Amino acid sequence: MRHAEHLRNIADLILQDRLVLFVGAGLSHQATAKDGSGRRLPLWNELAEIIIRRFHVSEEDYKSNPLDLFDSISHARGRDVLEEEVSKALDSAPFEPSGAHRALAKIPWSTVYTTNYDDLLSRALGCRDPIDHDHEYERLKSKESGQPALIHLHGTNRHYRTLTGEDFANWPTKNEIAYTYLKQFALSKTFLFVGYSFSDPHLARGLIPWLHAIRDDRKVRNYAWMWRVSEEQTRLLDRRDRIEAVSIEEDQDWERTFEDLAEAIHATGKSPRKGQRAAPGRSMEEPVRINSYKLFFYRTKARVDLARLAAKAGVNAKELKAIERAPARREGTLPLFPEVSRSTLVALERALDCVGKLESGQEDDLLAVYVLAYKANRGAVGSRSTQETIRFTRDHKRTKAVVFDFGGTLTEATGQTSTWERIWTSVGYSINDAGLLHADYVSGRINHQHWCDETVKRLREKGFTRDHLKAVAEPIRLVHGTLETLTELNARGTPIYITSGSLREIIVDKLSDALPYIHEIKANEMTFDGDGLISGIWGTSFDFEGKRRFIERVALERRCDPDEILFVGNNLNDHWASKSGARTLCVNPGQTDFTNTLIWTHSIREMTNLSEILEYV
Repeated sequence: MRHAEHLRNIADLILQDRLVLFVGAGLSHQATAKDGSGRRLPLWNELAEIIIRRFHVSEEDYKSNPLDLFDSISHARGRDVLEEEVSKALDSAPFEPSGAHRALAKIPWSTVYTTNYDDLLSRALGCRDPIDHDHEYERLKSKESGQPALIHLHGTNRHYRTLTGEDFANWPTKNEIAYTYLKQFALSKTFLFVGYSFSDPHLARGLIPWLHAIRDDRKVRNYAWMWRVSEEQTRLLDRRDRIEAVSIEEDQDWERTFEDLAEAIHATGKSPRKGQRAAPGRSMEEPVRINSYKLFFYRTKARVDLARLAAKAGVNAKELKAIERAPARREGTLPLFPEVSRSTLVALERALDCVGKLESGQEDDLLAVYVLAYKANRGAVGSRSTQETIRFTRDHKRTKAVVFDFGGTLTEATGQTSTWERIWTSVGYSINDAGLLHADYVSGRINHQHWCDETVKRLREKGFTRDHLKAVAEPIRLVHGTLETLTELNARGTPIYITSGSLREIIVDKLSDALPYIHEIKANEMTFDGDGLISGIWGTSFDFEGKRRFIERVALERRCDPDEILFVGNNLNDHWASKSGARTLCVNPGQTDFTNTLIWTHSIREMTNLSEILEYV
């Protein structure tokens, strides 16, 4: 370690309440067995080995990827069976917190996160009631002074909220409150990761990707104490992830490093800030300036009028109207944005889900999209319905990608029944038989993959084969002009994506000659055994709520804002696309209110040729 300087930096951040500790499996591995046997709680690869042995799974397939292993077992044997075995393997009752835990507990942390499921940190910190569920985050607002908040990000051995690869894939949308708080900390504080390895899936598949998504290109650095991290890995973390990683070479170094950090804090001669959650010099009532352009942009993107935003944020409606007025400005000078208290700024950012965006003085204060949207639309808002979509000037940004739904969007309507309902009825089931599972999914009783697995079970009982699928697909016809329109989009250099609850086999078959123009297809995948009998359905995670996440992922891939993406859909399961911030176009609407501009930016009531969408690209 560059020991002294590194620890001084971290000590200063702790004393200023600007650092959040993240604790990984490596620290639990240090716990001592009560029976003196020398056994330890397992690390991730060791946990994978235990589960592999208990379920007699191929070690070659899964040892290096425990999340895929857990997905496989969850699908084949059930989530409850998997959780029971993991809980046995991670039972911390026979262990005592280590010297590292005790040294950690002497440091004045404000907030401690852990991705571990055991209770060792709770015992070391004297925290009887850690936060491990979305509804418990409200307690952070009334946290007892001097007592660190302990957050089990992925649950505990009693309640595994995040365990499998699928849990990670859906995490931000399935854990909205937890993600909101993580974003707030990520945008305002520095993280110190302790006890993670370079390959730890909680770091590699969760925390690092989420930090990239949250912070965009913000030049914020974090720290990590990692077990025997190599020089090459250190350079990669530094360049790619902006993490300053230092290597822990021996077990005893964990305790020593926490003790050295405590000494570094003592050497400053300063006392920790008691009960103060804002950064130093940033009390919640200090005056700050708020960017009126951004406030208008994020408010209209969220489809919220001033009265509703005022109520949601707890701000006086007249004050809010004044805040959003055009800033005072003289030619050749920067705008003088209005002043508000920091508490008002924070309340508005939380209400609009744009934490860290609204305070003026940032590099993008005068980004063209904010200024043009404000100037082109704000004066006209009063003469229109407050729910009407704000129309941005046509040339303010070029469409960077088009995302299509498939059934009823790129294909002609085939009556009231869906493809899936026709699949069920093709082997003698009723519409209601299919509808029961759908209702269970919508009500949250089962997850998407469970829905798929139960569908396979029922269809297999009735002998559904590849031939049945071909018969169901045969009447499906593409909308007129599909090939020509996709060819034109490709010629313009506009990437084309498809995200659908249909089946990939049907999409590939119907698009045929247009396939070379499609950048990516996300849909459910059906498999058959050697006799042609259905054997599985791999459910897409990008249908329903997942359409929002898919569009957000496309925006990251294309390095563009969501409103530079056009989503084209037609039905109820497309509603979530609007939550991504993309522009949405409803064509040949099915069971959806195409006039609801909270959901649909544009609509084509009767589209006879797909080329009609080009006007909106």
